[in-house]
Amino acid sequence: MISITAYHGTKADFVDFEDNHPSASGLAAAGSGIYFWEDIRLAEPFAGEDGRVIKAEITLRNPAVMDPEETPGQEASAAEAAEFTRRMVEAGHDGLIVEHPFSGREIVVFDLTAIRVVDPGFSLAERSVARKN
Repeated sequence: MISITAYHGTKADFVDFEDNHPSASGLAAAGSGIYFWEDIRLAEPFAGEDGRVIKAEITLRNPAVMDPEETPGQEASAAEAAEFTRRMVEAGHDGLIVEHPFSGREIVVFDLTAIRVVDPGFSLAERSVARKN
């Protein structure tokens, strides 16, 4: 089991993460799931100036750990991403940790029970303080 503090940038207005909610950014490079970054600076572009960055505690029982080239990639269709996720879940994984060599860890959560929202949203000003810590 692994516990990670991570960040999810969004422009969407929602209270809880939903199952099978397509990525608003259209990105599903590492399968179908909820995407987080360990570094708040990497989640910020998805929030933009008017969005928010959600801070969450992610607890994964059996995550797969991969390099980016082992995932479907940006060119993958929605069907390919869904198939990749199906295979991961079938193999007993509740999430995926993608180890990016230069930018850190990206976390993809397949099981929503693994997400505990710590802070529902950092505004742009609050994000600048969090980046310094």
